[in-house]
Amino acid sequence: MDLQLQNKNVLITGGSKGIGKAIAALFIQEGANVGIAARGEEALQDAQSELEDVRTYTADLTNESDRVALIEKFIKDFGSIDILINNAGGSNGSKAMETDLSLFKEAMELNYFSAVHLSKLAAARMTKDAAIVNVTSIFGRESGGKVTYNNAKAALISFTKSFADEMISKGIRVNGVAPG
Repeated sequence: MDLQLQNKNVLITGGSKGIGKAIAALFIQEGANVGIAARGEEALQDAQSELEDVRTYTADLTNESDRVALIEKFIKDFGSIDILINNAGGSNGSKAMETDLSLFKEAMELNYFSAVHLSKLAAARMTKDAAIVNVTSIFGRESGGKVTYNNAKAALISFTKSFADEMISKGIRVNGVAPG
């Protein structure tokens, strides 16, 4: 299938396993230039062995300076960014009353602030016909997951809608996908 992704420069966070790695494989199959980012060096090496035509980036996306460095390295390596897939995420805590406030903050940093920051950094460097996709969750719309995760994904859904309205005039599409 030709999705017109040949030579598009694509960055996927949380790309070393699961949904992120599957997304990377499909973009590679379509002829895109793909970079994946994750915290775990070993998982990145495994993904690189499996996917072959992928560039890997070790980054802790809860760290603001790592996010800035990631975008800069990606642009240096590929020359531009056409597509950003904000897929990094994770769950922590338990019931709201049993979960320390610090875990709510950690969940927001990983699941929400990393996507917001990377979206802004990428959009500043994107040209017309670029795209940002935020992987949210059905639990951002309804109960079911851990409360910290639900809250962060709900915030990401709201940001995605607002940022889409803002970026469309620049020719940048912003969409959310909610697996679950």
